[in-house]
Amino acid sequence: MEGQLRGYECSLMCCVEADLLQEQDLDLAIGCLRWKNAYGAYIDDYSIILDSNPPSPRHWIAKMEKRVAGDPTYQFWHIKTAENAANLPPGYIAKLEAQYRMKPAHRRRYLLGEYAELFEGSPVFFAFQEDRHAFEDVPWPSGAYLVRGWDFGSTHANVWSAYFKLDFQVGKAVVPVEYWWDLHEYFNEMSDTERQCRAVNDITEREFPFGTTDLYVPEY
Repeated sequence: MEGQLRGYECSLMCCVEADLLQEQDLDLAIGCLRWKNAYGAYIDDYSIILDSNPPSPRHWIAKMEKRVAGDPTYQFWHIKTAENAANLPPGYIAKLEAQYRMKPAHRRRYLLGEYAELFEGSPVFFAFQEDRHAFEDVPWPSGAYLVRGWDFGSTHANVWSAYFKLDFQVGKAVVPVEYWWDLHEYFNEMSDTERQCRAVNDITEREFPFGTTDLYVPEY
C-alpha cells in the first residue's frame, strides 16, 4: 500500500474491501487527499470512502467507529442487504437467509450489516494459552508430520500441529487412528498475505527448526 500511494494525489479516494487494509494504510491515504484545488481554493468535499463487509468487532474499523463517535468528520453506515434488494438477482437474499439460517454471526455480518465474530462459540485461538502446555516434555512422535494450517476465509489464524497415525487392533481388524497435537497457534487481528506468510515462516524456523524440511500444508 505504501509504495502504491507514494506521490498519489486526489480529492476523493474509495477503498473497496477496506477490512483487508491496516489502519496505517488509511493514514497514508489521508495524506494523499488534496484540500485545495489548482487555484488555491479549499475543496469542501474531499474525503475517503471505506467500503467493506462488516468485520470483527475487534477490527480497527469497528474500534475507530467507537473512538470517533460524535465527530462530524466521520460518518458510518451499516446497510442491510435487504436495502439493496432492487439491485440483486431475484431470490438472492432468500438464498442467503437459508444459507446462514444456522449461522447467526454470518447472518449479522452479511445480511444485517453488523460487526460480528465469525467464530461460533469459544474458538480455540482465543482460549489457547501456550504457557499451560508443557510441549517441551512431549517427545516428537516417530514419523509425524509438522502441519501448518491456515484458514484464509475467516481470519488470520495459524496452527502448527504434529500429525501422525497409530494402528490399533480391534478384534481381528486393524483400525488406524489419526492424531493432531496442537503445538503452537498464531492469531493476528489485522494482517495481509505477505505479513502473515512472513510471520508463519519466522515462527516455523524459530519454534520448529527440525521440521522445516518435512512440512505438510493442508488446503481448506
